Amino acid sequence: MAPSERLLSVLSSDWKMTPIQRASFKSIHQGKSCLLVSQTGSGKTEAAFLPLIERLLDKGWGATSVLYISPLRALNRDLGERLGTICEGLGLTSDVRHGDTIQSQRQRQTKNPPDILVITPETLQSLFMGKHVRAMISAVHAIIIDEIHDVAASERGAQLMVGISRLEELCGRSLQRIGLSATIPHPKSIAAWMHEDTEVIQIPSNRSTNITVRWTEKPSPEEVHEATTHNVSGEGFMAIKSLGQMIRDTSPALVFCNSRSEVEVLGQRIERIEPDLIIRVHHGSLDKEVREEVELELSQGTIDALICTSSLELGIDVGPIRQVIQMRSPRQSGRLLQRIGRSEHTLEGVAQGQILVWDDNDLLEAAVLARRALAQILEIEEPRKCPIQVAVNQILHMLRVTSPLPVTSILSILRSAPTFGSIKTEDMIQLLRQMNEQRLLIHFEDPELSDRTPWITEDTDEEVERNSVIPELWKQGWVEVTGRGKVAVIEGVTMIPKAKRYVVRDLVSRRPLGTIDEAFIMDIDDAEERPRFLFAGRPWTLVEADPETEEALVAPDAGLADAPVWVGEMIPVGVGPAIEMGAVRRAIVNEFSSDLMEGCGSMEPEDERDSLQIWNDLPLREIERSRLIDDVIEHLGAAGVVPDDRTLTVEERRDGITVHCCRGTAANHTLGLLLQALASTREGRLGRLTVDTLRVQLSVPGIKASDIVEWLSDIPAAAVRPMVETVLPHSLSMKLRFVEVARSFWMLRTVKDPRRINIAGLMRELRGTPLQKEAVAKTLHERFDIETVEDLLIDIQSGKVGVHITPPGHLGASRAERDMRMPEYTSAEVLERLENRLLQERYVLICINCQHESRGRVALLDEGPLVCASCGGRMLACAPEIGRERLKKAVQDPEAFEKVSKCAEIVGRHRKRGVLTLMARGVGPDTCQRILRAVEGGTMTDLMEGIRRAEIEYARNRRFWG
Repeated sequence: MAPSERLLSVLSSDWKMTPIQRASFKSIHQGKSCLLVSQTGSGKTEAAFLPLIERLLDKGWGATSVLYISPLRALNRDLGERLGTICEGLGLTSDVRHGDTIQSQRQRQTKNPPDILVITPETLQSLFMGKHVRAMISAVHAIIIDEIHDVAASERGAQLMVGISRLEELCGRSLQRIGLSATIPHPKSIAAWMHEDTEVIQIPSNRSTNITVRWTEKPSPEEVHEATTHNVSGEGFMAIKSLGQMIRDTSPALVFCNSRSEVEVLGQRIERIEPDLIIRVHHGSLDKEVREEVELELSQGTIDALICTSSLELGIDVGPIRQVIQMRSPRQSGRLLQRIGRSEHTLEGVAQGQILVWDDNDLLEAAVLARRALAQILEIEEPRKCPIQVAVNQILHMLRVTSPLPVTSILSILRSAPTFGSIKTEDMIQLLRQMNEQRLLIHFEDPELSDRTPWITEDTDEEVERNSVIPELWKQGWVEVTGRGKVAVIEGVTMIPKAKRYVVRDLVSRRPLGTIDEAFIMDIDDAEERPRFLFAGRPWTLVEADPETEEALVAPDAGLADAPVWVGEMIPVGVGPAIEMGAVRRAIVNEFSSDLMEGCGSMEPEDERDSLQIWNDLPLREIERSRLIDDVIEHLGAAGVVPDDRTLTVEERRDGITVHCCRGTAANHTLGLLLQALASTREGRLGRLTVDTLRVQLSVPGIKASDIVEWLSDIPAAAVRPMVETVLPHSLSMKLRFVEVARSFWMLRTVKDPRRINIAGLMRELRGTPLQKEAVAKTLHERFDIETVEDLLIDIQSGKVGVHITPPGHLGASRAERDMRMPEYTSAEVLERLENRLLQERYVLICINCQHESRGRVALLDEGPLVCASCGGRMLACAPEIGRERLKKAVQDPEAFEKVSKCAEIVGRHRKRGVLTLMARGVGPDTCQRILRAVEGGTMTDLMEGIRRAEIEYARNRRFWG
């Protein structure tokens, strides 16, 4: 079946059906729900849209008969333009609606509904809230869900499916559902998630994809020197130089980073180091106008490259992109394939992608993920069953529209969404009880005990009204809306977590360094030692995090090479890629080392062939292969054993114990939590745990490598889950999700600083409640892999996987995330920066005798005595210029005379040094006198050290001073 002549007349003269369009046109036109899986650039949008347009015209559907749902606003804008051209030629209308849509446009849409409306998943929720928009969407017949893989495994997807179920109830009919994706490894599962009768239409990819992994060159002494002039490390400098050359060779380019902060840092650095290139940045935090402007520049080819996050990962048409560059490991093969698919975005085009790395760990990880992407081995992310947090959200949304609402109706709507198909009635009753306790709704559990009869309305038949029998629909009780529940709906349209972010400010220079998640503040502030970490490439001590100002004050801390690095809760690297990374190491040892590794896990010849095949398939040049070989052989020489997919090694390092385990982020997190619990039970200290794809690093004083080996040999696999659930309340992952879930239940809503709450105690109090169960289920699903750890322990205890204690080796030294890491500050540099800041402060001097004022910059003050220019007096009160009005009032206030006089005496005796000291944060006359007395006769360095300590003390305690 092919499009009709009327449809062909609005398409370009050279338009031809692509394979996915030919394969799906008939099924969609006949009204079947379908999941279309085909490579990027294959015309999936038109494959779904064109037959629905044909059907709309044939059936005579009215306005708003088709909803097109996409996960990103930027994608919505692009779709609106593409679909609008086709609709206009057929006399139809289309429009876009999302969070950026202005109110006047929304009103126009309600008065004159378009035939096709392009929205986000969150917009669908908001469309139920108004009477007129509900009437508008009651005409929907079909829904297209674009980039369905992006939402399917998340709570956004569960919310969307319940929203569609609610829409079907509103419309009074089943809706045709069309899902689109280029990267789904398990289409049957996603099809069942969409609807039980969904037909899978998948076209194998015949588009060529080229991926290479590139290692940056080692910087020369001259380049290291030049890097310091840009405040960048030698490695970071060479990475930026390499990136610049790659862009010059092939542009325009999309450059993907894994976080917004990386985008901003890279954008700033490359602008200075490669000034001849025209570079822009793009991420979700930018204003709408800025995003649209850079998208337009890219599509018009007026810029060389756009540095972005996943905001441009999906099917947005941004013009002819000639190559995609991924900075550092993409963490997932599916994500990598999706990003590289943005280049040469046509059916015949060859997707060109390069991964640029400057870290040993990233090199191996990126190479394996690139191999898996080329082989179409993609991650499988299963949706979580019955996410209670989504149920709370949707119950409140339903009540916002209809109140009272029978419990039977709630269950019916939820169960019609496959995600909630297995939800039990007793679990729903428990949930409603807890929501009732939080006053989110009023739950009438037993109709027999209530004198209310909500089933009787003005339209109720008189005979039914006289009959006292409770209708079947209401026998399980009902719920009614509350004021608190209405507010919760307004605040909870989205299921995307709203993480608070703190501005990180250097206490010495007062300059902002960037932003950091509340998660890290909660983690670092729990440290038993002083809270220290690496940020923006340098070591810092956290002085104080103030939730009122959402500001984290940090002080430079020289020489903390082993300080933990906060990278956020990065996307986990799965067990499959991690095992392949171990297999690559094994292949390198077998091929390039004459040494034999004694006592390693049992291996079959087939395993050796498989590992060698993986090594040979890595898309690497000789320089990158040599780098991997050197890493492994160097470790083998130092440690005697190389950790791989069949071998775990345990090292005692200066900063703790390192367990090399090639099982992925989630499994290592699980294993690490078990080992941390056992260590803390014995030593009475929790210590610190950090994990990555290939390592577990545990720092608990008193624990030895032999303890780790003993525990790995003794822990029964069956004990893993109960042990994890026991210690889970002490993990950061659980605390974060408990706070998130609790806030959705209207608990902790007004708590601005979760650090001040005994979260572990609160979790114990709520044990067994839907809230606590949801927090546990959510944490285990998102951050842990119990099954892999159970299998690992079985393999260790059966001898299939070997465990060795080894000396520290090259692979155990986890290099810090160096997003363009800067050189560490020395103590002298810290004090010099503080002095420069204070000298640039502006002061005000007010004469106590005549109240004459003088103002200026501290650096310009004379070293000699300071006198009043009006009366010649030497009693001059001083304050930073920003406090001028407060000082004026104090000089005129008899009650403040003693304090003002003390300030003037400091200026009279210590002159410029006194003024400079009074410019420091939180340093008043008393503190100033104490500092100056302590450094009497000392150097300027002594004075700066005294001021630095005083500023840190003030920052730590100011919130408690009232």
